[in-house]
Amino acid sequence: MGGFGSGRWADFVQRKDSTSLCRTISVKELKDLGLFRGEGPCEIAWRNCFGESLGKVQVHLIHDRGNGNKTLSVILRHGVVLPGDAEKMAEYRVELTRTPCAYGGGRHWFVCPLTKGGVYCGSRVGKLYLPRGGRFFGCRRCYDLTYESCQRSHKYDHVFDHIAGMDEEDLTISQVLRLASL
Repeated sequence: MGGFGSGRWADFVQRKDSTSLCRTISVKELKDLGLFRGEGPCEIAWRNCFGESLGKVQVHLIHDRGNGNKTLSVILRHGVVLPGDAEKMAEYRVELTRTPCAYGGGRHWFVCPLTKGGVYCGSRVGKLYLPRGGRFFGCRRCYDLTYESCQRSHKYDHVFDHIAGMDEEDLTISQVLRLASL
């Protein structure tokens, strides 16, 4: 009784990883740090609730003018933990694209650099994620990530199903509270 596979253990085991457990880089954050205004390279650092460093990434903006086309990309440089607790620096390029806004100007986007199943992703995204065990930043679809709110959205469905099957006369406040605590 209460062992693995009973109750809601299967739900917990089958859950996808959440974006809230990943390190993230957003285009908005890079804009706020002044990267697109030419203020030089920037650094994003992650800390835990005690203020201890969890890692950092250095971001350098690159202007390419090859083949007459002006393109932007960023170079990401960060530490990666390899199997056996060895650490290595990863350095790679992530292309940027820009879309025009309705009232002038434009918005930058990352182009996901990952391949999944041998197929290049190339999705236009506003955020890149680095989950635990990941070696490169990529979009949430490539890492099969979900949002925390999606994991909780149907948490109490079983309570409502159970209440719907009971007679209204038989249902007491204490029964509703007991069902909600399950």
